[in-house]
Amino acid sequence: MLTESRPLARPLAAGPRRPHPLRVVIAWELRRLGADWRIYLLPLATLAAAVFLTLAVTRTLNLDGGAAAGPGSAWAAFWLVATGLNILKVPLILLTATRVAHDYATRTHELVWTTPVPRSTLVWGRWLAGALLSAGLLVLWLLGLAATSLALRLVDPAHTLPPDLPALGLAWALMAPIDLFLVTASGFALCTRWPGAAVMVPASMAVVWLFLLPALPGVLPVLLRWLGAPAAGEGVDYARWVPAHSPLVDRMHDTLAGQYAAAGPLDAAGRLALGNTLVAGLPDLGPWLAHLPYAAAGVLLLAWTAWRFRPSA
Repeated sequence: MLTESRPLARPLAAGPRRPHPLRVVIAWELRRLGADWRIYLLPLATLAAAVFLTLAVTRTLNLDGGAAAGPGSAWAAFWLVATGLNILKVPLILLTATRVAHDYATRTHELVWTTPVPRSTLVWGRWLAGALLSAGLLVLWLLGLAATSLALRLVDPAHTLPPDLPALGLAWALMAPIDLFLVTASGFALCTRWPGAAVMVPASMAVVWLFLLPALPGVLPVLLRWLGAPAAGEGVDYARWVPAHSPLVDRMHDTLAGQYAAAGPLDAAGRLALGNTLVAGLPDLGPWLAHLPYAAAGVLLLAWTAWRFRPSA
């Protein structure tokens, strides 16, 4: 006997929503990174380096003995941020570019890239996990510099300028995006695109970022003169176009030293007052702003890698 089917009085409860695959990949990669005990040493090393450089800055930043800049001046803020970010480039590369090399060392590379997750999601998720930790180190560096500068001012107010926190934040905002996006994204993209060279790429990038790029603005004019084409480099501001912080900081120091020397003979009090006035002024921000598009270039390189990537590459 046939009976008439009746609709359910209540609709079936919807099942739990699945998290977005990108969130799953980021959480999974963060768990893998957190399993390495050496990761937890990076924040401690970052804070220790910030304290050490801030304490040493009064000895290294001076203009012919006339102005102990201290961590409170704008010039010291740019020097501290640039020097610290050069040091942090190595752990940033380790947090991102070496992840593919880690897969090869643990024989999990093929397993990772054959998971039922879109390839582009794997690329973006794994990089974002490393970039989140890298951003944490960069923020920790800024906080360490600010806290140490404030503490040094409280301990020795007679010989330390008041901390210039706006200049410190400005220097960090101008330089940190280069390291966060260009250094990490380019390293991870190159290792992902050519996994067979996943060990060589991070080492090569460390050499390029720490030595070759900072020296390039000074080497290029010499190289052009040696090649017999000095006119090709005349009037070119290489430091403006090379994504390295050190050449701009060196130029900032040379400008301040020139202004200090042009003031003529002064007594000790006059030299100190002039020096403290010079180091308190902000530099020309144009060259620093010209570096920011390189941060977008790193993300674009990663986007191209995520679009073109094939696990067999």
